[in-house]
Amino acid sequence: LMQQKLSASDGAGGDEFGRSVAISGETLVVGSPYDDDSGQSNSGSAYVFVRLGGVVWNQQTKLISDDPGSADYFGWDVAIDGDIIIAGAPYDDDKGTQSGNTQIFRRIAGIWTHDAKLVAPDGSSYHYMGKSVAVSGNTMVSSSYSVDRVYVYVYSGSSWSLQQMLKPGQGSGEYGYSVAIDGDIILIGTPTADPKGSNSGAAYVYNRTGSTWVEQHFVANPDGNSSDHFGYAVDVDGDYI
Repeated sequence: LMQQKLSASDGAGGDEFGRSVAISGETLVVGSPYDDDSGQSNSGSAYVFVRLGGVVWNQQTKLISDDPGSADYFGWDVAIDGDIIIAGAPYDDDKGTQSGNTQIFRRIAGIWTHDAKLVAPDGSSYHYMGKSVAVSGNTMVSSSYSVDRVYVYVYSGSSWSLQQMLKPGQGSGEYGYSVAIDGDIILIGTPTADPKGSNSGAAYVYNRTGSTWVEQHFVANPDGNSSDHFGYAVDVDGDYI
């Protein structure tokens, strides 16, 4: 049964509240990338809800970019694990037109504060970093699928640093259109790869040993066909993808 219907406290037509969602325990985050917050058209936002008593979800706060701009689309994708929220702003212009960025928020004593803004070290115009994001513990992932790049960052106790930049081993196919992480496993979708025909799609599985991520599997749908777009969305939990 549906427990509750959620809406933004200041929602308006065209905000696309719910374009992205993520949950961890009793906390839920909802992206609203077309929100016109801070007087900027389509600057975007993300709403955080907490469940009280295991029953009622209440809006706790609203997150916005640390430098909101028109058509940044902050909240295009969101992720949460415990007290860390990740939000992508793929059309921000930090390193060129629509180069994108990824922003991190941390909850301390019940208050969400901006922790960091990450831009790709090789970022450039139309890279769209932050189109897909994921987080697990002190490791987060953000993609620039238009140039087949996935960036893995780790938190060292004082700051986030780039651990590795991942690239496809078997062609491109919008590598990073979707990403997921659980512990030492990263899953990356490539929905327009061609292993079973044009745009049949595939996914890469990476495993971390020490501080190095190594491609473990290249997964294609066993009965795949052209235009299936396998890998359009991905997730991983323990031993299952």
